[in-house]
Amino acid sequence: MVQNSPTFADVADTIFRMLDGNIWAGHNIKGFDNPRITEEFRAIGRVPPRPSGMIDTYHLLKRSFGKARAGNLRLNTLGKHFGLGDERHRALADVGLNIEVLKSCATVIFLEKNFASMFSLGRPEGGEKESPAEAGDAEKGEGKASAPAAAKGTEQKSKQPGVAEKTDAYAATSAIPMMSEKDKRKLLTAAMEQKKTVWIRYNGGTNPMQPRPIAPLGWKDHLVKATCKQSGSERHFREDRITEVISKVWSE
Repeated sequence: MVQNSPTFADVADTIFRMLDGNIWAGHNIKGFDNPRITEEFRAIGRVPPRPSGMIDTYHLLKRSFGKARAGNLRLNTLGKHFGLGDERHRALADVGLNIEVLKSCATVIFLEKNFASMFSLGRPEGGEKESPAEAGDAEKGEGKASAPAAAKGTEQKSKQPGVAEKTDAYAATSAIPMMSEKDKRKLLTAAMEQKKTVWIRYNGGTNPMQPRPIAPLGWKDHLVKATCKQSGSERHFREDRITEVISKVWSE
């Protein structure tokens, strides 16, 4: 592939003009790309370029998105997590993947910050958040073996032996209310007719219940043919696995 390509010394001037004094952006460029650039310029006796600013999406997402959601923050892992495909190790393709991953992470962070209580979107890394009902119960002292509660006949429910506790994923899924089939079909059909994008919560795939934007195209029995706005590909979604359709808040 690189047999007939120019050496680094042959293209060093062009690379220097592109990089020096500009803002550099990329994923883990502080730990990988920048040291490689410095090494290559010094190897041919040249002063390496210097950025006027730097945006490293790895460190940005480490602070804001966290590792727990996808397992790690490698670009390839995040691409698969959001259904965007694999890292191809080709400059323009990986730049595009980097941008889409950042947009997807920003969407999740935005939804959790602004609509978590409305749509039960889950919990950010760092612990569980109380629901309004749980917070109210805590303030009232309910669920504790207190004397006033006992006087009112309130009993704390004990765990039944031999019954396994629900996992976080199951609990999060079961806590989300299901829309009626009629309401889902009405919203999806309206989006098809108006050629609008809607957000759905889908109980399936590699990221179940993860809110995702789709552009519904048509019906095939109980399947919804739609363009997934994150990956750009056409897919079929089972109507019975779509638990929620959000059209009034996020529509194009």
